[in-house]
Amino acid sequence: MSSKPSYTHIETGKFLIIIMVIVESVLYFQYRSESGNAAPGNDFLIATLILTLVVLNFYQLKMTVSEGKIEARYGIGLIKFTIEPESIEFVEKSKASLLNGIGIRFTKEGMLYSIQSTETVKIKFMKDRKVKTVQLGTDDREGLYDAIVNEFKTA
Repeated sequence: MSSKPSYTHIETGKFLIIIMVIVESVLYFQYRSESGNAAPGNDFLIATLILTLVVLNFYQLKMTVSEGKIEARYGIGLIKFTIEPESIEFVEKSKASLLNGIGIRFTKEGMLYSIQSTETVKIKFMKDRKVKTVQLGTDDREGLYDAIVNEFKTA
């Protein structure tokens, strides 16, 4: 087995980063207006730490297809999802509803892993003797789909 990925795509969640910068700016200016020129207080520092952790964990989604697995990894890598090739039953191109949102979501179509795109690749696979469905959202749906089908000879 080769450890070199046959496909890697990194999608940056620009929308999330912009929203977090706006929220942080509003918090900062709100704090400054209430406290004058005082140094930031504990509430502001705690809010900043929480927002920083959220951004670090969700600022990007890296999709990797290699001989041994399909992996979706968020941010710095604490949150990831892996599918083994022998468990794959079906792969198709699909589209998630805007109402499903972004991030990691439970949907009627199965789990959704997305960072900002509604274009998905839907994969049905076996896990613990049950058929599971996952949608991997990406702005390179064609590339991800082709990599999965070509790497694992599945469709």
